[in-house]
Amino acid sequence: MSILEQILDKNEDPQRRGRLLLKEASSGRLKPHTIEEVMNEDSEYLRSSAALALAYFPDDRTAYPLFMRLLEDDSFYVRGDAILAMGKTANSRFTFALINYFKNRANHHERERIMMALALSKDPRATAFLQEHLDDHNHFAQLVRNAYDHCKNNASFVYAFAGSDQLWKGSLHIQGRIFLGSPHILDTALSQIRRYGLDRPQTYIVDERGMWIGGLIGEHVDVARGKKVLAAGEIIFHKGAQGWRVDYINNRSNGYYPDPACFPHIARTFKKFSIPYNKEGFSETFPKEGFNDPEFLAFQPFAKRKR
Repeated sequence: MSILEQILDKNEDPQRRGRLLLKEASSGRLKPHTIEEVMNEDSEYLRSSAALALAYFPDDRTAYPLFMRLLEDDSFYVRGDAILAMGKTANSRFTFALINYFKNRANHHERERIMMALALSKDPRATAFLQEHLDDHNHFAQLVRNAYDHCKNNASFVYAFAGSDQLWKGSLHIQGRIFLGSPHILDTALSQIRRYGLDRPQTYIVDERGMWIGGLIGEHVDVARGKKVLAAGEIIFHKGAQGWRVDYINNRSNGYYPDPACFPHIARTFKKFSIPYNKEGFSETFPKEGFNDPEFLAFQPFAKRKR
């Protein structure tokens, strides 16, 4: 009998099957599409085990809809374990779903789990949401403080593409992005762009190698080739008598939604090549009202439905 057959064998003890599922998922021998089969089990224990098993696949995009489905499970124990597992992945795609879930659906048990999940994720974009609960006097006040301390100004957080799988797949082999390996590259790259009549802000991302600009490419996911990023936004370079400088830079990216805390990664490139820039940070930050703004959250999963 194969491992999968053992996990799905209804004649076996659910706890034994759940432990086997977690063991095989942690070793990488199972994938999310296999774990999905366990999510259909009647056993609450097995469905919780499936939720925890998905935490071993933080970068697998097929796990995302499975987590969203687990948050609709009838059992609040399963939902609670799914929430914790989402935090363990530290995947940026889950943060706004968890915030909306807290605001619009969560019971006390789930609210505790969400605070724990946000602390595990260390996502700086949760800071404003957490800040509004710092003065709450309830049984999980310490969880709020802990999450806030872990998330605030966390510049090391990485951001996954939040758009459609179709756009993500199409980005994986895009050609034409430009690596800012020296300021001299701007001479060639931007002069070519201007020949096309496209003298506009450049799309940029920062990954572990450094800064990339889009050139003729406008989508952040294309510039990143689908990878996670440390920073993203739009930038305007200007060449004066003393060389290149940054006239404007923001963190606007509707594919990655980076927090303003990501600015140190951008500053590192400018310092390396002695490109003048505003050392105080971004010229403009997005979304204008912050990541806890109801209008922004209205477009995220588990938003409050309008009547």
